[in-house]
Amino acid sequence: MSVKYNSPHTTTAPTSIARRHRSLSPYYCRQFHEPSFTNRRHWDMQTTSVYFVASLSSDTSITTWVVAAADGDGEKAQLLHPLTFKPHTYDLPENINVFDYKVFYTYPVISFHRTNFHFDVIVIPPPRSKAVNNDAMLVLYGGGQLIGRLPLSEENKPPKWVKFYGQKFDDIIVYDPKTYVVDREGKLFLINYHVKSRRLNFGQMVITRPVTPGPGRVGWRKRLVEEWGSMYLVVRMEAKVFRVYKLTGKYKSKYWKEIKGFDSEKVLFMSRNCYFFRYTSVGNGYDKYKNCIVFTEAGFPKYGDDGWEYKSEDEIWVFRLSDGSFSRVGDSVDFPEIDWSPPSWIFDACECVSDLMEGAKNGILEYVVYLF
Repeated sequence: MSVKYNSPHTTTAPTSIARRHRSLSPYYCRQFHEPSFTNRRHWDMQTTSVYFVASLSSDTSITTWVVAAADGDGEKAQLLHPLTFKPHTYDLPENINVFDYKVFYTYPVISFHRTNFHFDVIVIPPPRSKAVNNDAMLVLYGGGQLIGRLPLSEENKPPKWVKFYGQKFDDIIVYDPKTYVVDREGKLFLINYHVKSRRLNFGQMVITRPVTPGPGRVGWRKRLVEEWGSMYLVVRMEAKVFRVYKLTGKYKSKYWKEIKGFDSEKVLFMSRNCYFFRYTSVGNGYDKYKNCIVFTEAGFPKYGDDGWEYKSEDEIWVFRLSDGSFSRVGDSVDFPEIDWSPPSWIFDACECVSDLMEGAKNGILEYVVYLF
């Protein structure tokens, strides 16, 4: 089903920011009214993180449970499959003692959501808590539309929204520690937020050479990922062909360099609204899957007339960068699906299940370590 956004709001006259940047680039922004999806009567803001949980017992130390946790407004954390994001169907224990495990969690993904609709959100600066009511934010919605919210300038006045025009965008990311967006051609842009003047606009076009030339009417959504100080662009060139590019070069001469593998032996997992890496050296049977991309169809939707066309299927696929092979996880008898099935030792728990998420967020865990 295509992601559609039907807004009754119209744009106003260009601001001075838009006029200045329109002369430099076909990409510009205009102020517009608050979008309807921020009305909490219709939309929920959700924070989602992926957790890696390992037992402290020596005999099970190589067995890791990968699980996603979603925390909505005032709701108890819900445990989900880390790729399909469907609720766990296992009869999980009511209580889990997080101090019995080693836990690492990915940076939380904030999103607005409703049935069959999803909007990625980047908060500037990254939030230290759930309180994002007066932060600048970017929202990617409707299969490539990009808008930004400016913080409150005066008390009791609503925040201002600006919309970025000129092209459809595929992904947004916080990297080193700036905010970047990539369009359908693979061009990379820096988004500037001026704290004192409370302005949000396009900065430098970091990469001008397209990866896939053309207007971006055909193909699949491109994705940005970051790991240990490196940024990658993952491109689905054909239905069964992927290419990965690494951001290379100095500040004023950066370019996308195609690579056949990551900097170390890792596996990249990609879902609709998040991604994470796994090292093949941690066990769990991943030694045969180094430099692979494990993904769902929702992670790379096809371009459609109204945005991204999402399929209803939740099949998980594997693409090998080394030889270009493509296969279904369900057809690979040696793929470690146990990774996201609760291991036996998780059923010996005794604390509230929401502590798995809240404990890591609040920094109270004794065993938060970079294991994977």
